[in-house]
Amino acid sequence: MSDLAAVLDEAWGLLARGGLVTVCTVSGGAPRARTVVLRETDRAQGRVGFYTDARSTKVREITENPQVALLIWREPAQVQLRLTGRATVETGLTDLWQTIPEDRREPYSHQPAPGTPIPAADAWEEQPAPEHFARVTVTLDTIEHVSLANSGHTRALFSSRDRWGGQWMSP
Repeated sequence: MSDLAAVLDEAWGLLARGGLVTVCTVSGGAPRARTVVLRETDRAQGRVGFYTDARSTKVREITENPQVALLIWREPAQVQLRLTGRATVETGLTDLWQTIPEDRREPYSHQPAPGTPIPAADAWEEQPAPEHFARVTVTLDTIEHVSLANSGHTRALFSSRDRWGGQWMSP
């Protein structure tokens, strides 16, 4: 693909598919990474989002430092997307909680809270609680599209600062 606008379109198309992404935060000067499910994309606003337990370590880290990075690999397309931006956390989303099927509420229902030391692997229980449900929205600063296709590698960097105009980079 040799057209920057088409590359940006592809990036947003791949984001719109949702799926697993790695989100990276910073805590005490050290990076931390974990996998989340991308649930929301809004190209017009330059935002993506995921859900989490409001008591999780990642929420505390985002509250302390909202700068995050996300990494997405799309196998069939052979494309890596690297995103950076500022995250915000919303809680009290009762209406959104009601849209989540009951069998999908488990990640927001652990007692004790995620990351709490427990005496055995199964020493926790599920207690669905809408007050533990949070949405994290990332307002994007950059989208980097790295194609590792067999037909040739390409790399393009798009920035909100230049209205997503884009710049080719050496892969």
